[in-house]
Amino acid sequence: MRLRSARRWMSAGEARRLLPPVVLGLAVIAVLAEGALRRRPPVRPSIPEPAATPSPAPAMRPDLEKTPLGYQSEFFFQLASRARGGLVGLGPGTATGVLIEPGLALTSIDAADGLAAESGAQRVLGADARVGLAAVSVGESDVSAPLAPAAREGLHPATYLAAVSLGADQAVRVVPGYLASAGRDSHAGTQLLDVALPLPSSIPLAAVVTLDRELAGVAVHSAGGVRVLSVESALAVARALAQGRPCRAIEVTELAEEARRALRLREGVVVEKVWLSAFGGRSGIEAGDILLAWGSSKVGSEEAFGRAYDAAAPGSGVSYAVWRGGRRVPGRVEQPGRDCRPAAGPAREIRALGVRLIWSEGGAEDGLQVTSIPAGTPAAAAALTERDLILAVDGRRLAWPGARRALPPGNPARPLVLTVRRGDRVKLLVTPSASR
Repeated sequence: MRLRSARRWMSAGEARRLLPPVVLGLAVIAVLAEGALRRRPPVRPSIPEPAATPSPAPAMRPDLEKTPLGYQSEFFFQLASRARGGLVGLGPGTATGVLIEPGLALTSIDAADGLAAESGAQRVLGADARVGLAAVSVGESDVSAPLAPAAREGLHPATYLAAVSLGADQAVRVVPGYLASAGRDSHAGTQLLDVALPLPSSIPLAAVVTLDRELAGVAVHSAGGVRVLSVESALAVARALAQGRPCRAIEVTELAEEARRALRLREGVVVEKVWLSAFGGRSGIEAGDILLAWGSSKVGSEEAFGRAYDAAAPGSGVSYAVWRGGRRVPGRVEQPGRDCRPAAGPAREIRALGVRLIWSEGGAEDGLQVTSIPAGTPAAAAALTERDLILAVDGRRLAWPGARRALPPGNPARPLVLTVRRGDRVKLLVTPSASR
């Protein structure tokens, strides 16, 4: 009996060997039991949290939001503002004048027409229709200082430039551009800059400046488009006009002695250029003629022709003689004005469409020019504006004196189609009829 009991129980050594596994097993059981007995919190239905309002992005500084084009526009505007001191407003319409020297400014010849012969410190000294410019004396208080002239060696193709002018409200206006080529000589003895400059017709004249605010030239609208005089030519024109030197509508040069002997002529100068618009489009004198006499004076040199031309009164009839085709050809013309435009004669005006119209000729085109637009008139209803030039009515070109009968004095009985030149554009405008 004792032997069976001893076999059932293990020896003490075996018990010691089994003790570590037993302890490890009990520890595992205890951990599992603790996890099973731990109370879990009740599960609640999930409620979505309200969406958070995104915080606004910090505002960027305006200078960080600009594009390269914006930076360029601001630069040119600041350039124009700094060049503003070299410009002066002229007359009640605030035309732009470019200060060439202290007290002396250049403006467009059309702007000079709007100035009185003497208006305070502003006085027209002279004009030249060949270049479309006029010189005006201005008071010292009108401007700060002339713009410094740009150095010729600093102007090369692709040089950035800007045309700067004044608006009617004295606000500065700027048109960016660049120099295409160094320049060329014109028939009037002036040097023109070849500039890529999209100057609109609403800006008749502007100062052309470099990025260093130096005066490179003067841009002016003409019948042939935008012409940019170099600063040297603009200065020479301004000084000549300020001295009262008249514009000569005929340009001559000396006749070579060999040609004189071959033609057996004792006097004469060669006609290089005739400004036909100064003679109303018809002069009888052609380039290439040899001018023998002007008025009562024989012409033997450029100087002699200049004296004879300047002595003739504008608007007077002048006899002349030229050598052409191997013989002497006489003729007679009306002496042009001292600005190379037809001499001002009695105003030929009519009342039509409820407004006053003046016949204008001798320029690029002839026509009836509108001088004012009272409200409520047929001319105002047709959208005519001051300085419009009516060229044709119903497609028929106007000519004097027939232009007097082309337009009715008041409201026309039927609509009329007017061909009108406005600046460098031609428009078709329609008048209202009396039945409307």
